[in-house]
Amino acid sequence: MMTNFYYLSFAYPRSLFLWTARVSRISFFLPFLIMMNTSQSTAQTSLELNLNHQWEFRQADSGQWAPAAVPGCVHTDLMAADLLKDPFYRLQEEEAQWVDKVDWEYRRTLTLSSVYSRMEKVELSFEGLDTRADVYWDGQLLLEADNAFRRWVVSLDGEQLSEGEHILRIYFHSPITDGLAQQSEYGTKLPAINDQSERGKVPGNRKVSPYLRKPPYHFGWDWGPRLVSSGITGDVVLRAWNKATIRDLYIRQPEVTPELAKLEAICTFEATSQDSGVMLLGINGQPLLEHACSWEEGTNEIIIPFAIETPRLWWTHDLGEPFLYQFDVLLESELRLLSKSSVRTGLREIRLITEPDATGEGSGFRFELNGIPIFAKGANYIPQDIFPTRVGPAQHQKMIRSAAEANMNMIRIWGGGIYEDQEFYEACDQMGILIWQDFMFACSMYPGNPEFLASVREEARDQVVRLRNHPSIALWCGNNEIDLAWAQHNPIGGWGWKQRYRKKTRQKIWKANTDLFHELLPEVVSDLHPEINYWPSSPYEKEGGHSGNKSISGDMHYWG
Repeated sequence: MMTNFYYLSFAYPRSLFLWTARVSRISFFLPFLIMMNTSQSTAQTSLELNLNHQWEFRQADSGQWAPAAVPGCVHTDLMAADLLKDPFYRLQEEEAQWVDKVDWEYRRTLTLSSVYSRMEKVELSFEGLDTRADVYWDGQLLLEADNAFRRWVVSLDGEQLSEGEHILRIYFHSPITDGLAQQSEYGTKLPAINDQSERGKVPGNRKVSPYLRKPPYHFGWDWGPRLVSSGITGDVVLRAWNKATIRDLYIRQPEVTPELAKLEAICTFEATSQDSGVMLLGINGQPLLEHACSWEEGTNEIIIPFAIETPRLWWTHDLGEPFLYQFDVLLESELRLLSKSSVRTGLREIRLITEPDATGEGSGFRFELNGIPIFAKGANYIPQDIFPTRVGPAQHQKMIRSAAEANMNMIRIWGGGIYEDQEFYEACDQMGILIWQDFMFACSMYPGNPEFLASVREEARDQVVRLRNHPSIALWCGNNEIDLAWAQHNPIGGWGWKQRYRKKTRQKIWKANTDLFHELLPEVVSDLHPEINYWPSSPYEKEGGHSGNKSISGDMHYWG
């Protein structure tokens, strides 16, 4: 099949080889391969069934079932069923405060054909569960989720895949009940200044947001309402596959210049057994190379270095064209397509420069894109809706287009909200807008127990892997205003938090902060997205410890 290609190879680090293919006659090699392999319907390698439809919900163990939207949340489902007044009208926000004090359950019935029981691997995937949720399949507990920012995947086998009807049910625990239990177990009541739960006269509201990995702004902020929701906030998909499936394709960019882009296609895939085959890499619909490989049962990673001469670089819209390349990878064995994956990304080098300034009294804080200093102009971005599943691709496109038309070239996704939908990042990629990406922590101190840190580590890994191919990502930042609020090296303190605690408790709280924002998160970024800088907090002063917010060092939040 590859006789129509001429190859050039030379040695490259990691003892691998770089292959540069010259196309002679085959113009549509990758689409041809896809068509050829999918025609082998008698030996189907993968199935995918979207389960977003035909859901219903109710207050747990009571009341009638009503139709539910997925993705969605309990507040919007209640409003659609005329069981809750619009909380944005007059004072009806107060009348909605009962929703987070009770448990909720969602269910749907699905019918499986006999083909699923013959597949080697069947998985149920949840792109978003907010927040503590127990997932049942035909009454059997499959999963206990506890982090709204994670992707959850669970395997099905045996009788679970029998032909016929099955019931999928998800039980959501009250976030307030769960948060109070987490607070009691941790043993320390942590500050959360923008959590509005204990303001006003609503009985039962408690400040538990630091203990739960769900959107912080749901608990209220100085700009928005307190509506602590639950629900299925992402797609639900049943996937089945044989032999192997690609889990992730990462186009790493170790070195990018106008003359040469040295790249790596890092493909992570899972296999059901030991085997061998080829991995085919294409660019913009044209074949680039094939790489012979073998793999073991379980998770495998293959790294293919390659290069593009005189690449078209990605620029912010004010400096040039935000050009995007399409990379395709196909995994084959014995001329049979096992799995495929595609990535659309731009080639660029983005660096945060924090060198000492000429006076020696402070340090700079600026970005360089492809070696060109840029003047970052933009805004702090909060979620467009208290219920983010009401926001779709059209709203994202309008938002980013408006930013570009206002001459912005960078947006900061603020740490009190959510990691945005793929469509948001794709819009920034297409329109040449850089993203300062906070992890979802803001204006609170957080627990440091092993269970909490382990959950955050998986959250960070999920989100970094999900977003690292977007050329718009310019910086990963640990949190919003936490180091400033605590002001560890300021005897007066930042927002007066540490003065509330005895010395031993202060040390416990600060150690948790250090473990999370100065060790765990930078380790994840360094491991999974090494070409992008990490910044521990905003504002932060790199040279002067952890007080920050000075105009001569680091970044600052100007309130003057």
